Amino acid sequence: MHLHYLLLLLATHITFAHEKCVMQEHLVNIVNDGEFLLCTNSGNFGVDCGVFVVKNNIPTLALSTYIKNEDIKNFTATIGSVLSCLKEKYGIAVKYACFAGPGVPSASKDYLSHMRLPYVIDAKEIIAAYQLNDAIIVNDFLAMSYGINFVDNNNITTLYDAPAEMHGRRVVIGAGNGLGSVSMMWDEHKKSYISLPAEAGTGNFHAFDQFEFDLMIAMKKIRNFSTTHWAFFVSLPAIEYMHQILQDMNYDNCSTAKSNVDAMTILASAQNDPCCNKVADLFYKFYARFVYNFAWNTLPFGGIYLVGETATTHPEMLTNIFLPEYFNCVESKRPLLQRIPVYIVKDDVSVGLYGIAQYFLLEKKEPLNSGSFFNWIIQQGYLFLGCIKK
Repeated sequence: MHLHYLLLLLATHITFAHEKCVMQEHLVNIVNDGEFLLCTNSGNFGVDCGVFVVKNNIPTLALSTYIKNEDIKNFTATIGSVLSCLKEKYGIAVKYACFAGPGVPSASKDYLSHMRLPYVIDAKEIIAAYQLNDAIIVNDFLAMSYGINFVDNNNITTLYDAPAEMHGRRVVIGAGNGLGSVSMMWDEHKKSYISLPAEAGTGNFHAFDQFEFDLMIAMKKIRNFSTTHWAFFVSLPAIEYMHQILQDMNYDNCSTAKSNVDAMTILASAQNDPCCNKVADLFYKFYARFVYNFAWNTLPFGGIYLVGETATTHPEMLTNIFLPEYFNCVESKRPLLQRIPVYIVKDDVSVGLYGIAQYFLLEKKEPLNSGSFFNWIIQQGYLFLGCIKK
């Protein structure tokens, strides 16, 4: 649990005007001992940024900030402003970076474009523009899985208790702006978990009865798709769409409900509004079915980790709606499910940033700040064979 070694979580807001960075500072001295790694995690509304000190290949979060997407005209230029600020304000020279975002990066892990981002992430462009030694891109949810081991015990709660199998397979699932899923398998050679990204949220949703079938047809129409994915029913947008569809159906007088309500408000209103109550019931039951199906594909006896605000904000709905639906299976199969613990991860922001850092370090062939002769050769800009200058 390297979170115990946190140097500083700096609550700093960065705004960008005319490509110049302005910081509100709450500074604690940072020992300039080790390499510095910049990690960013791009989402629908903004970018979480973390600067890590890496010593003996162990990342420790030093600085943290958040940048609104509306303040980003060009991602490369924004990174340049951050790097300049770190150099000017703190004397930090960052030479490594890892950027995370939704979707699948290019095969060479240096380019990412996604419909939920108002910009592209181009690692090659950033390396060339700011003379970085290395920078790569990773899927945000894949990176999240690598941060699980850095979570403080206080930030994990148990939804269903069962002994976790040592080195057993794990899965991380989160219903947020999309529906993320990752499988994790233990690598005995590396002595760590290796994560396998999945796009299970794009699998076809299956209705159980006529009402769900009608809901599915309505979802296809309102989303203007020829198919219905699981993410159409298990995500924050899904909650809002289902709320609108129930109003259109006039389900239980839902037509009198307020329109254009955001997803988390709908869930929060479940106790007082019959329409919101139905949406919450549908959402957590569909969520349970998705996790159920993914569990049978992976048999994660090392644990299921649920992340995101739909899991952390309403644990009572997970207990009262999710779990009964999750265990609603053939009696003879239930003992297998009962062997799988289910956890809720509370702090997914720092988990994501630590995961990005850890992913980068695992991708590196040589450890940062190892003190090895080979590492010194690399830093001096020589090739090993023949000591030929690059």
